[in-house]
Amino acid sequence: MLVAARRILEVDKVTDDSRNKLLHSDFKNSAREIYDACKDLIGATAGYVALLNDDGDENELLFLDAGGLSCNVNPSLPIQSGVCEERCHSTA
Repeated sequence: MLVAARRILEVDKVTDDSRNKLLHSDFKNSAREIYDACKDLIGATAGYVALLNDDGDENELLFLDAGGLSCNVNPSLPIQSGVCEERCHSTA
């Protein structure tokens, strides 16, 4: 019960922080700050944020966080929607 209450408080904090960041800075910086807060919350070491293009078939990379690891992804290349998610789920 105590763990659940703590998680609710953490999620509320991230939600409040996210709302404030979106109101007071540009989108890319807001997205990065929200990503960092969520990354810390779940203990992730790497990740990325991408936006779906207008056609809905590719993700346009906003930023890539390799977590200090070597990463050979060319961020200028398009990412097909669902490809990264599929790879992450198959290795989890």
